[in-house]
Amino acid sequence: MTEKRGTLIKGGKVLKLGTEEISLEEEDIFLENGKISSIVKSGTSVSKEKSYDIIDARGQLVMPGFVNAHNHSKSAITKMARSKDNTNTITALWYGIAHAMNRTPRELYVSALVNSIQMLKTGTTSVVDQFYEAGRVRVADLGEIESVVNAYEDVGMRALVALDMFDQKPKQILPRQIEKLPKLADQLFSRKMKSLEELEELYHEAAARWHGSADGRIKVIPATPLPNRCSDDLLLLIDRLSSQYDTIYTTHVLEHKKGVETAQSLWGRSEIEHLADIGVLSPRF
Repeated sequence: MTEKRGTLIKGGKVLKLGTEEISLEEEDIFLENGKISSIVKSGTSVSKEKSYDIIDARGQLVMPGFVNAHNHSKSAITKMARSKDNTNTITALWYGIAHAMNRTPRELYVSALVNSIQMLKTGTTSVVDQFYEAGRVRVADLGEIESVVNAYEDVGMRALVALDMFDQKPKQILPRQIEKLPKLADQLFSRKMKSLEELEELYHEAAARWHGSADGRIKVIPATPLPNRCSDDLLLLIDRLSSQYDTIYTTHVLEHKKGVETAQSLWGRSEIEHLADIGVLSPRF
């Protein structure tokens, strides 16, 4: 049996981006070694077709994959059952911690894998994944990062795996008027946090192992759950790491009213104004 040269996506209406006019002509797309080698008018390369595995795309739209620019894969196997979004943001944040606490590396892998399958079924081929929402309590370790990287490598997606870092205790997730934290919450938020040096070392180690892995499909990006979980020195470090490794960095800003109030009490200005004032708003942010 003759080995096939690649795959032919045959006869689909191909959506090409980057031009002023949108054309939806029926075309054949030839792929070799996982990359597009040529796109030709449908039926003009009949002599080549026998050398390729054929996917019949007639009557279908062929287009670039969607990008999911903000995702938390840890929730893929623990959805907020029956909530139908009828919850407030603070409650959802507590759910986020619950979804990720005490997960084994295997469970993180499975959750990221299920999440990937859900995205691929909707045409999403690339994702920015803040995978470790227990990051509101502690920073992920190398084994946990590796589990998520392995999932994206195995499924074949392009992924920016966000390493959430922080060096300040949480503020806006707690109720406004509370005299004493419940015992469990107090235990969660009393854990010793990593120093600036330890966080930088962790990111460099993770980047050395996985940044640019899987033929460039996987990147490890610096991130934080919230700017108010960071000292200014850490925000500047995150910005500096993103520049050094030529990648984006990500966080949550302007999520809800309490976040706005927290920013005003901490800095006397909005989150965006503070980030601008210390010089970390850039095209990478």
